Amino acid sequence: DWIVDGIFGTGLTREVQDPFLPWIQKTNQFSGKKWVVSIDVPSGLDSDTGHPNPVAIQASETITLGFIKQGLVTGAAADFVGHLTLEPIQIPRLIPFSVEAFLYGAEDAVKLPQRRPTSHKGTFGHVYVWASKEETQGACILSSLGALRSGAGLVTVVGEKETLNSLRKRLPPEVMTQTLDEKLFESNAGVWVQGPGMGTKDFEKPLGYLEKAIVKGWKCVLDADFLNAMSTQTKKIQSLFKKADPSQIVLTPHPKEAARLLGLEVNQIEKDRFKQVKKLSSQFHCTVVLKGKGTLIQAP
Repeated sequence: DWIVDGIFGTGLTREVQDPFLPWIQKTNQFSGKKWVVSIDVPSGLDSDTGHPNPVAIQASETITLGFIKQGLVTGAAADFVGHLTLEPIQIPRLIPFSVEAFLYGAEDAVKLPQRRPTSHKGTFGHVYVWASKEETQGACILSSLGALRSGAGLVTVVGEKETLNSLRKRLPPEVMTQTLDEKLFESNAGVWVQGPGMGTKDFEKPLGYLEKAIVKGWKCVLDADFLNAMSTQTKKIQSLFKKADPSQIVLTPHPKEAARLLGLEVNQIEKDRFKQVKKLSSQFHCTVVLKGKGTLIQAP
């Protein structure tokens, strides 16, 4: 048996009330038992944010019409949309208005630059990962492995001599180590990764090295504890980031880290992820990757 849902469309912005509320609640009792198909958008779901108002149909499949609505592919929408299918309805593909969001999938991987047969490890950049403190060493190890598996030619963990001595026992042989000193920035190009497992105490030292990387023109990816620490020194960070090109710095918060940076609660981030990622990018004048189901990438 099928249940076809077409109670509300894309224009719903208010909370669902009687008589529609009990209809949606009753339909959801059959979730997982019958095939529930929603037309265009699961009724009750905000098609711009993906947030339920406050409930929505838990569909097995959503057949959305004309264009994919941005709210269907991020955040809480994953609990309601089910399998997403796009069906054309003769709307011209050349549209007379701007598009604020683009959906990237596996098929877009073919657009990435191809590697030449003569390329080697020196062709694909050098990633420097700030060493984690002893209690959380796994964080920088995972970051290093992620850099290698995503195609970086060289990966080096940088830190104090004592920290590196214990890390070497756990690092894969492909990952190098280097003590913190001025020689780090002799290279003309690099990617600086800072934050995973770093801790939030003694923030001035990592901040000083970040400034050196920015001045050198390196790309900088900031995550985890760096984000937690910078949430207490917002104005200082904003001043530092102004020295960088907007594309030079990438922040990668999960919703809780994003909430700290904006002085909000996590539910406020998740209620409108598009709005909050734009706010973060504007506030810090850099690229922001808001992690979670349906990761969002926002350039300033």
